Amino acid sequence: MVEPYGYILKPINTRELIGNIEMALYKHRMEKELRESENKFRSVIENSSDGITLVDEQGKLIEWNPAAEQISGLKRSELLGMSMNEVILRMVPETERTADRRERDKKQWKSLIDNEYAGELDYMKDVEIVTPSGEHKIVQTNGFAIKTVNGTLAGAIMRDVTERRKVEDALRDALKRERFLGDIIRQTTVMIGVFGLGGKRIMVNNATVNQTGYSEEELLNPDSGFNLPVPKLRDFEAEKLGQIHQTKKASRF
Repeated sequence: MVEPYGYILKPINTRELIGNIEMALYKHRMEKELRESENKFRSVIENSSDGITLVDEQGKLIEWNPAAEQISGLKRSELLGMSMNEVILRMVPETERTADRRERDKKQWKSLIDNEYAGELDYMKDVEIVTPSGEHKIVQTNGFAIKTVNGTLAGAIMRDVTERRKVEDALRDALKRERFLGDIIRQTTVMIGVFGLGGKRIMVNNATVNQTGYSEEELLNPDSGFNLPVPKLRDFEAEKLGQIHQTKKASRF
């Protein structure tokens, strides 16, 4: 539908009539493209797997997409129009929602707004939040500012990294234990070696190197062509290799 854009006065001026028609068609085309662009933008926000939040130039929340709802447990309908510092306060542990914290956050956001979010939002960090149900989550946030003709908007992308952090922590703990056990194995005076499933030595400790007279490289190289000098050790090693082939599990000698 093309809305009226101008008026035509009699007597009709053909050139003016053509100009008005062209202007009306141009306006209609621009409005259509703007609506299509807004619909695409809305679709991206609503279907994003990351939480997306936008704050206007007054510090009021104007966008909180479905992913942000799922991550935080806070409903969009309850938050729109609220000061962002109050939204943040809702996501911290209840014991931290003190009057001092509220006043501090309020002053911080006023400073951000007064400076049009200049340089203050360009960060990526992990924060701990608590949902209304009491679930603790680690959320990675990436802040940014958007310049518009009406002022500067603030935004943030939120990603729930709780499970990833748990896996990373577990890996760090496992590596610490592995390094600790490795230090014990390497420093003990008892000869220790580890075989892989293929029967190849994959680790020997310092005692094995010192007592056999071979280097670690020679002991771990199946093509070095040496024989361990202690017969009982060779028999013991052969027995362990038999167990490896039978059980299909790594073994130590």
